[in-house]
Amino acid sequence: AAAASGVRHCSSYAPTDSVRSLNWRRRASQLQRALDADPSNQQRLADLLRTLNHVDPQQAIRIFERQEPQVAFSSDSCVREYIRALVLANRLDYVDLDLLLRRNWQDFAR
Repeated sequence: AAAASGVRHCSSYAPTDSVRSLNWRRRASQLQRALDADPSNQQRLADLLRTLNHVDPQQAIRIFERQEPQVAFSSDSCVREYIRALVLANRLDYVDLDLLLRRNWQDFAR
C-alpha cells in the first residue's frame, strides 16, 4: 500500500528520530517550566537553549531575545547557545555581532 501511494518509509530511522525528537521536546517543556519558576537563573536558561537547539533553534532564539539582557548576556553558556541557534537557523547575518560578543572596540584600541 505504501509503495502504491508513492510513500516510502525507512522503518529503521523514522521511529527512532520521532522518539528522540519527542524526548527533546519533553525535556524542553520541563526546562521551560523550571525557567518560568526562576527567570533569572542563567543555568536553566542555558539548559533550555541547548535543548531547544536540538529540535527548534528558532524557539531558542525567541526565548533568548525575550530575556532581560542582564540575565541573557551575563552567561557565556547562554550566549554560546544563542549563537549556535543563530547558526542552525541561518540567522547569523541579522544580528549585530559587536553587540552580541560584547566587544567595545574603543576600549580594545586604548
